[in-house]
Amino acid sequence: MAVANISDSSPLEALLDDDADRSDLLEALKEEAERVRQERAEAMAAGNIPLPHAERSAACKAFLDLSEEARASLLARVRIKPKQPNIAEIEDLLADSLTSVVRRKRAQVARQLVEWWSGQVLDFLTKKRKVGLSRFELLTRYMEIVSAIELDELTSAFATALHPSSYQFDSMIERQISLVGGGSSELRRAVREEWRAREERSRWSRENPARHEIIIKYDDRLVEEWSDRHADICSGCASASSEVLKGRGLELLNWSHYTAPNDLEPIAPKIVSPYYVRGTYQVLSINGNVGWHPDYRKLLGFDE
Repeated sequence: MAVANISDSSPLEALLDDDADRSDLLEALKEEAERVRQERAEAMAAGNIPLPHAERSAACKAFLDLSEEARASLLARVRIKPKQPNIAEIEDLLADSLTSVVRRKRAQVARQLVEWWSGQVLDFLTKKRKVGLSRFELLTRYMEIVSAIELDELTSAFATALHPSSYQFDSMIERQISLVGGGSSELRRAVREEWRAREERSRWSRENPARHEIIIKYDDRLVEEWSDRHADICSGCASASSEVLKGRGLELLNWSHYTAPNDLEPIAPKIVSPYYVRGTYQVLSINGNVGWHPDYRKLLGFDE
């Protein structure tokens, strides 16, 4: 894929036509690879460091190491698509092409489709996905997105996404976990799920501000379920040791990650992955709406 065009009379034009003779291009590629190899050899002999063509040398050597038959076979499989849109324009062009969708919702459909596509491509490149994308799979996802948007349903876009390495999580998450003796593994999964839930909540609200009420009501539902369990662990704590208090709090933290997603109804029928409940509990813990230690509000200063 190339955003530039192919110049007139270039041997690369053979890559536009599957039936074109590619012998001239094959010879041109061989000559270019040999030129790169020769110039590097001459520079090495003359002691000129760094050597030229550093970025191309390995590929040129690999090409020359192939047999004539292998080079021809490789080139026969190559296709080129010039004059493709700049990556920044793809989403807008896609939206314009979705003529079966009402105009005011095309940008939303295009955004979700590009997000899904990018995730699938990344999974394929990192070997998480074993096979390529099929036309049927693409059309199925497209129809799911259109249907959900038409019905204004909440859909998932971050269930398996990974937060960027530069993500700066709120320190209160770590303080809450440390208070009950949680370590790096508890913190790592908490940050992962908190980011996923935070991004999902933000996306839902951007797409339709009216969804904010749905999000808040579900937060209240999570707090209610947590509150009953927190009251239980606080029962009889007056004479309990600090280690006992930590242990009870750690059990509640683990409940929010492992059990709560099964105990609670999802925020929407299509949100079946546990990430949203797990992550929302971490979001709520930042402002003290929930906590793990029996005395977390006092120890973390929420009651001051």
